[in-house]
Amino acid sequence: MTWLAQLGRSIRGNGRAFAAGIIIGFAIIGGGAAIVLPPWLLTHRSNLPGEAAYGDVAVSLAAMLHAGSSASPVQASDRGVIERGQYAYTGSCAQCHGPAGDGKNGALSKALFPPATDLTSGDAKEKSDATLFWITKQGLSFTAMPGFAGQYNDQTIWAIVAYMRALQNGPAKALVIPTPTGGQLAQANIAGDAVARGAAVYFAQGCEACHGGSGNGPGELRLRAISTNDAQLSCVLRNGPNGMPGYDTATMTDAQLRDLIAFLRTLAPPEQPRVPRAEATPAAGAPQGTPSPRPAGGDRQSYSSPASAQPGFAGCSGLG
Repeated sequence: MTWLAQLGRSIRGNGRAFAAGIIIGFAIIGGGAAIVLPPWLLTHRSNLPGEAAYGDVAVSLAAMLHAGSSASPVQASDRGVIERGQYAYTGSCAQCHGPAGDGKNGALSKALFPPATDLTSGDAKEKSDATLFWITKQGLSFTAMPGFAGQYNDQTIWAIVAYMRALQNGPAKALVIPTPTGGQLAQANIAGDAVARGAAVYFAQGCEACHGGSGNGPGELRLRAISTNDAQLSCVLRNGPNGMPGYDTATMTDAQLRDLIAFLRTLAPPEQPRVPRAEATPAAGAPQGTPSPRPAGGDRQSYSSPASAQPGFAGCSGLG
């Protein structure tokens, strides 16, 4: 019986050694995969089998856990809401998702992986407003989707969601922003004077995505002959009215803000005929020789920020 006992002990010892060898082998394989796999995942540019489906499930689960079921507090059919959402979308979303929201024709659309979501697709239409709001506000890790909580308040993010719905339903028309010319871009120089440094800030912060290379954006996005004083304009830039992002000191220093304002001051007013001051026709009832008052909405724009621009924000129009 002694030899049987010895055989049993030998088998048990070999079994433990074998099991230990398997564990060590898996640990070595796992450690090697942990070193090699992440760099490979960061550089692959095409979907693996099931990768897109897994990503959709992961996003859905994350939204289910965090997005909640809040209803939009804004009227999605309100023209002002749609306009505010359009301005914000044009400046912050169209570069990836495209002007029409289909994931195409944005400045970065073709370069992204994973590709930008087609916001007009059936999958996007099926997502709740709360889910779209949460994704826009918080962003998604391991994708190109940033979070905009630091740039837009909740009201503006809800407006972006409303504009997404308008793109899905068809009535929204994408804004056409003039592409900056080489001459406009050449104005930017971080080693130049205040105006040149301000131009560098203007383009680095992507202001041209809404306002064009020289403030020549369409409609309300046109920046011309800004008459607002520096204190008001600083307040507007810091707080972000009407779908414009706000730029805090972590995003734009006070020195950069001053340079940007210096650049904005150089934007020439549009050409239009002027009545010589000495020959202006007096307003009715005004003493002879008194020039007529300038019509409202004349050749100089005045920018002020609504009280709803940021939570607790009282507006900029009373400054200076």
